[in-house]
Amino acid sequence: MIASKPNPWPELPYREWRETCETLHLWTQVVGKVRLALTPWLNHSWHVPLYVNARGLTTSPIYYEDRVFEIVFRFQSARSGNCDERRVGRASCP
Repeated sequence: MIASKPNPWPELPYREWRETCETLHLWTQVVGKVRLALTPWLNHSWHVPLYVNARGLTTSPIYYEDRVFEIVFRFQSARSGNCDERRVGRASCP
């Protein structure tokens, strides 16, 4: 008989993290509206989704005037080596 592996995913009891879930849902909607406004239209809103990456969710590059930016929801923070990125905290948003 093959021994079953332990589940690597943490438990997420909804009652305990409901407020966090609702907040995350609202922030992802805000980010979706930013992408909707700043990214050229593709069929069926294919230009709007968030993509799963190794640490959370990301928009992929968004072009605005002469700049390019990306919005990242980082659920796992792991700082490594040489990292050139600017961070905008919630406190600096209008």
